[in-house]
Amino acid sequence: MLIPLGTDRPSTRRTVVTYVYAAICVAAFAAQRFAGGMQGLDPITDALILRPGDSPWWSYVTYAILHGGFMHLLGNMVFLLSFGPAVEDRFGRVGFSLFLVGGAVVAGLAHWLSSGAPVVGASGAISGITGAFLILFPRTRVRVLWFFILITIITPPAWFLIGLAIAKDLFLEFGGSGGNVAHAAHLGGYAYGAGLALGLLASGVLKREPYDLLSMMKQRARRRQFRAAADGAAPARVAADRGRLSPTEARIEQHAPDRAEVIVALNDGREDDAVRAYRALLSVAGDVPRAVTLSPKAQLAIGNVLMQRGDHAAAATAYDRFLDAYQADPEAPSVRLLLGLVLARYLNDPIRAKRELAEAKLRVRGERERALADELLLELG
Repeated sequence: MLIPLGTDRPSTRRTVVTYVYAAICVAAFAAQRFAGGMQGLDPITDALILRPGDSPWWSYVTYAILHGGFMHLLGNMVFLLSFGPAVEDRFGRVGFSLFLVGGAVVAGLAHWLSSGAPVVGASGAISGITGAFLILFPRTRVRVLWFFILITIITPPAWFLIGLAIAKDLFLEFGGSGGNVAHAAHLGGYAYGAGLALGLLASGVLKREPYDLLSMMKQRARRRQFRAAADGAAPARVAADRGRLSPTEARIEQHAPDRAEVIVALNDGREDDAVRAYRALLSVAGDVPRAVTLSPKAQLAIGNVLMQRGDHAAAATAYDRFLDAYQADPEAPSVRLLLGLVLARYLNDPIRAKRELAEAKLRVRGERERALADELLLELG
C-alpha cells in the first residue's frame, strides 16, 4: 500500500482553497452522518448525489463534496492535501477554485458516459489535480508511506506514483473488475487536469518552469547540443581561440563542457549527477564567477537542489552567482531572500544576511516572502 504524505515542491503563497475544500468535504460528511445516520440518507444529501440522467445540473458539482464512508473521505483527503497545495500555488486561488469545479463536472460527465449508477466523492476532482500535477511537476519527489512487509518512507518521482494510479484505474475500468468505484470519473479527471495544464503552459497563461513536462519536451534539442559540447566540441573551440582570449575568458570557455554537464543532468532529472558535477566545477573554477554560472533557470535550480540537500555553502555560492549575473531577472528578489535565509540560519553571517534580507524585502512581491524576510530580520535582531 502506498500513501502519499506530501511533496518537496515549495509554495510561494499561502494555501487556502485546498484547505477550504477539504474542510467543506469533512463538514459535509459530518452533516451526512448526523442527519441521515450511518445507513440512511437525509433529503438534502439525497438531492446532492449525482444520478446520471436523472439529476439536476448542480449535482455535477455537489456530488464532489459527499462521501460514502469514512475511509472514502480519508483516502480522498490524503491525496487532496498532498497534491493540492502545489497546483493551487501555480494556478492561483481563483484559477484553482474554477479548476476544481471544472474537474468535478468533467469527472461527473465521464461517469455518466460509462455508468448509470449514482456516484459521490471528491476523487474525480482530485484526479484532475493529480493530472495537472503530473504535467506541472513530473519529477517532483513525493513522500510516500509504504506498507509492504516493512513500513517505511520512500520518495518516488510524481510521474511514477501518479502513473501507477492511472494504470490501476485503466486496468480496473476496462478489466471489468472495478467494483463500486467510479474509475471512469477518475480517468476523466486525469485527462481534464493534464489536458488543461498542457494547454495553459502552451498558451503562456501559465509561466513555464524548467521541469514541467512541456519545457522538458522543448529542451530535447538543447540537451543534444549540451551533450555535444560535453563530448569535446567546446574544448576544440577553446584550443583554436585561445590566442584571442584573455586568461579569464579562456578559463570560462574551457569549462563550458562542465557547465553543460550540470545543465544536462538537471534537465534529465539526475540531481545527484548535477550536484556532483557542480561541486567539481566549483572546486576547479570557483575563483572565476562566470565559469561557474549556468543559465538563469539552471542556476536557480542547482542552488535549490543544494539547499534541499543541506550543502548550504555551495547553495549560497550558487545564489550569489545568480545574483551577480542576472540582477534584472524576475526571480532575483526571491533568490536574494533565499540567500539571506542561508546566511542567517546556516552560515552565521548576520551582517551580510541583514543586508540581503533588507533589499529582498523591498523587492519581493508576495506577502509570504515579505513576512519571511521580516521574520528573519527579527531573528537577527
